[in-house]
Amino acid sequence: MSATQMKGEGTKVLIRAESNLGYAADDVEGNSVTLGGLLEAIQDAVTEWGEDAQVVLFQTNNQYGANYGRLAQYELFEAVEDDDEEDEDDE
Repeated sequence: MSATQMKGEGTKVLIRAESNLGYAADDVEGNSVTLGGLLEAIQDAVTEWGEDAQVVLFQTNNQYGANYGRLAQYELFEAVEDDDEEDEDDE
């Protein structure tokens, strides 16, 4: 994570994201971050920049050029459903 000052609004912390890597959750392999690893990174960021720093997502592979975003404010986490379970529900 890195931090930057923007327009005097206080510290904004960038979380780098690699989006659009697959058509299903199982397509995303490799160096995925665990919740434990994410928690540790967040704790380190809070120690370095304070708990009031705002979180901003940053990605460079967006074809429309808007490279910044935010985390959802509500229902941030949701379990990935298995495609087989969805197929059974359709029957």
